[in-house]
Amino acid sequence: MKVYSATGRRKTAVARVRLIAPGSGKFVINKKEVMNYFDNEINRREALKPITVTDHTDQFEISLILLLLYMVEENRDKWVPSV
Repeated sequence: MKVYSATGRRKTAVARVRLIAPGSGKFVINKKEVMNYFDNEINRREALKPITVTDHTDQFEISLILLLLYMVEENRDKWVPSV
């Protein structure tokens, strides 16, 4: 079993992704199945597009953690995660 991990940051957002190979095709975002995380089909399709286009749909298990960080007015020097 191989595990690939990466972290991406942009402004106040952080994304942590883990791909496990070989896998069953399970895709989880913030501990929810991708089909339950997105409320409409267009967003689901866009989230699945990279693995669908490359024909890796059932070759990985994907775990994605999304964090949005924001500043609290009282403590401008501290960042608080908001999921």
